[in-house]
Amino acid sequence: MISLVESQQKVIYPLSALGNCTSLQNLILAGNNFRSLPKGIFQLQHLSVLHLHKNSFSGPLSDGIGNLSNLVELDISSNSFTGVLPDVFGKLQKLEQFSASSNKFTGILPISMVNSPSLIKLDLHNNTQNGPINLNCSVMTRLMSLHLGSNNFHGPIAHSMSSCKSLSMLHLGHNNLRGQVPYRFKNLQSLKVLILSRTNLVNLSSTLKILQYCNNLTVLILSENFPEEQMPTDVNLQFRSLQVLSIAYCELRGSFPLWLRGCNVLQFLDLSRNHLSGSIPLWFNGFKYLF
Repeated sequence: MISLVESQQKVIYPLSALGNCTSLQNLILAGNNFRSLPKGIFQLQHLSVLHLHKNSFSGPLSDGIGNLSNLVELDISSNSFTGVLPDVFGKLQKLEQFSASSNKFTGILPISMVNSPSLIKLDLHNNTQNGPINLNCSVMTRLMSLHLGSNNFHGPIAHSMSSCKSLSMLHLGHNNLRGQVPYRFKNLQSLKVLILSRTNLVNLSSTLKILQYCNNLTVLILSENFPEEQMPTDVNLQFRSLQVLSIAYCELRGSFPLWLRGCNVLQFLDLSRNHLSGSIPLWFNGFKYLF
């Protein structure tokens, strides 16, 4: 194992020599100022963990990364990589965690990535990727955490995403999506965190009726959607596990949502920048966890 996390010392050992460490399994170079990846790294066939985040790597990510067939964790986040992600994930059959957030990647998601049966965590937030979010969830059965926020993905949220039944965290916020939350999202029983802020969603009433079936949902962020719709008044809505709820900056009309009465463990509520009227009910004072 080699680790140079946020090293304050001058690195004398050249990165180009890493190709000689043929038995190396863990390579952690996070938090430095490295600027280029030596080709020798792509010869380390035994690598299972490669952390390169928070450096100054730039340019396209080499498709040589596909040679590292034993990778389980790959983190290249917080660099300046550009271009499209290489379509090599079919070779990375053991890869469980891939993070490429906060780079400058463009283009659509690679076919091999959206058909990866091994991925458990996928984080591509804060790039400029585009196209539809077309995960093959019938194959990606292990996927638990998906963060695609702050990109340029477009189109409706695919109904097929509801087949990713292991999903516990889904962040699609700040994209150019449109339409409604798919009805089949009610089948996401493992879902705990759902963030869909600023995704051009419509029909808040339908959204809440669907998501109430996600019994383990604790965080729900729907801000900057549903422009000038009515706040739903259905008192039968049930979100008994919900701890964090934001439906802010929606310009919603109507009255204070009475269905919140059943949110007994609510800790954070943001309904700001709406046009709600009337009075706040007395029972609202009984939320003992709200701060």
